[in-house]
Amino acid sequence: MMISSTIDPIKQLDPILKENRENSLLQRIEKKNKYQHKTIDILDPQKNKSKLKKKIRAKIHIGEEEDNIETNYIESDTIKANNITSLPLMRPVKNLKRKIRDNKTPVNSEIKTGKSISKNLKNISMPLTQKVSENKISLNSSLSIQELSSILLIPEAEIIKWLFLQGISITVNQIIDTSIMQSIAEHYGFIIENENHNNTILETEQFAYTNESNEFLEYRAPIITILGHVDHGKTTLLDAMCKTDNVNFEVGGITQAISTHEIEIENQSIKKKIVLLDTPGHEAFSDMRIRCAQVTDICILVIAADDSLQPQSIEVIQYIQSNHIPFIVVINKIDKSNVNILKVKEDLTKYNIISKDWGGDIPIVEVSALTNKNIDLLFDTIIKLAELQELKANVHTNARGSILDAYLDKSKGPVATILIKNGTLKIGNFIIVDNFISKIRAIINTKQLKLDSAGPSSIVEIWGLSNIPISGSIFETTYDEKQAKKILSDTTNLNYKVISQGKNLNNRVRLDSAKKNKLKVSNEQINLILKTDTHGSIDAIIQAFTKIPQQKVQLNILSVTVGKISESDLQLASISKSILVGFNIIPDNNIKITADKLGIVICNFKVIYDLINYIQEQMLCLVKIEYQEMIIGLAIVENIFNVSKGLVAGCIVQSGQLKHHAYIRVKRNKLVIYDGKIDSLKRVKEDVQEVKSGNECGILISNFIQWERKDEIESYELIPKEKALE
Repeated sequence: MMISSTIDPIKQLDPILKENRENSLLQRIEKKNKYQHKTIDILDPQKNKSKLKKKIRAKIHIGEEEDNIETNYIESDTIKANNITSLPLMRPVKNLKRKIRDNKTPVNSEIKTGKSISKNLKNISMPLTQKVSENKISLNSSLSIQELSSILLIPEAEIIKWLFLQGISITVNQIIDTSIMQSIAEHYGFIIENENHNNTILETEQFAYTNESNEFLEYRAPIITILGHVDHGKTTLLDAMCKTDNVNFEVGGITQAISTHEIEIENQSIKKKIVLLDTPGHEAFSDMRIRCAQVTDICILVIAADDSLQPQSIEVIQYIQSNHIPFIVVINKIDKSNVNILKVKEDLTKYNIISKDWGGDIPIVEVSALTNKNIDLLFDTIIKLAELQELKANVHTNARGSILDAYLDKSKGPVATILIKNGTLKIGNFIIVDNFISKIRAIINTKQLKLDSAGPSSIVEIWGLSNIPISGSIFETTYDEKQAKKILSDTTNLNYKVISQGKNLNNRVRLDSAKKNKLKVSNEQINLILKTDTHGSIDAIIQAFTKIPQQKVQLNILSVTVGKISESDLQLASISKSILVGFNIIPDNNIKITADKLGIVICNFKVIYDLINYIQEQMLCLVKIEYQEMIIGLAIVENIFNVSKGLVAGCIVQSGQLKHHAYIRVKRNKLVIYDGKIDSLKRVKEDVQEVKSGNECGILISNFIQWERKDEIESYELIPKEKALE
């Protein structure tokens, strides 16, 4: 029988249903008033007083709710006064009022009954069955489910449930990749804003010197960053420009840190200063490249004439174009015999980079860093491009700029390499960076000379820091400590939250691997303690770690810090059974002795790729061996013999061979009825290790006797696969 969705009054129903409804209502009213008129004896024993109070309180609460419900019935339009038969068949649907606070509040439901709301009733959180209103949020770093829940203000269980329905099983503390976070946020109606942190830094720095009065502005030296793919000759070009020999002193033949130089060149009989930054070209050092590009005035894109555009070349092009940074293309290695300069220029046109001789506006200089050919032409091009920008700064104001790199020195303490973009830095100034204040004790230039002050476009080391600043951070200075504290309290950096880079790797989950492997993540993990020489090295190593698959073995970074290996590092490694790895860190003798006593192996590396390979090898040791089946023989059962130990299958080997203790698969009508090992293999009456094609043999299996003639036997071996992390 079909029931209409419209609720009709009882008077429209048959008399029996009316009578049942009246009886039900009377029973409800009687139940309501069951304890209302009960007399309470005030002379009851003292021990029952608390119980009586609790009962009275509970009864009053129930009464309030029922009275509210009763009020709803009386006030309903469908109820006629004093006519019990006009009551609706069902209790009226309570008014649900959805409430969204601001732009970041989850959907809650408040239940209202009539005009009055019981104060004892709390807001009830309803399950999220629909998307919230569209809100704009920024997600630019990996977070745990718990942290994402607090940002979206959506229950953790709701997010976990939705991911589970997408085939992704995850826990509340696991770190998820930004791709998964964006999928979650978009599902619940949030608009993802790609916050360009790099642009923010550039704007912050620009503010440092564009708000100055023109009368205080003076021309400053251009800051030049050399960028390009690995082995395209960046360091060789820098050596040619600076007349140095850095390329022969690099460990492993690769650049692994930012190299800074200040040189003077003669242009139209006038000496002019330029600042050069050399960057690593390998993929892992993308953070260093971006950090230099953020502070540069002009980029030099180096492309090898015999290799054309490569991945890091394209990365640089995309970055400088998106951030509108003036640049010069240098086609290097033109002295080689197998070069194709025309192809390089044609490849560049795919990215709207057209040389001036082809009608474009991008300067392209063909050089040979090895033979110094056209280096002077490159200098002239740099000076002309710098003059067009009219680079100026105020030398009379407090210094502002960026942290290029930082490290911990045993005798000097925290040391930072900084680039001053505006103002003058003096010894005794207070520097405000990240979330701390320090007093500058020493200023060292690129020639390792101590200075009393340094002006705009200067790259110097500073001593006296109370902490190691984060590479890429913006700093400010002042001469007064009180003013420094005020700047720190007023700045938005108070809300700055430093999250350990290692956190993004621990229990890291990416969208592609999650859906592909359904997050069947192994319980195997490697605990790692990492010590590096500089903060920039941390960025590069962490970047390289993110490329390591972790479906089978998790990389759990317990600590990642700058500086020497300490006793506390050894204690942590001992307790947590961690691998202790140093990058350009030489442990002291006392540390070596303590490590030997604790049975801890300290591994130190000078080349980043040696470190990465070592970690991958350690992870592979924990990967369980997987096997691949290889069919080695086929046989047919011709006869069955009954012996004291069971039934023996008399077989003829049709192809390959059968081996004693090899795996076999018995098939009947193409269905597998047994899969296991051969216990006994005989030829005539002798035990043999193998029987080759064309020969007869007898097979005995202790736990299988259901042999039949014409059963097919498929013999196979399990060949171990090469271990892999994915």
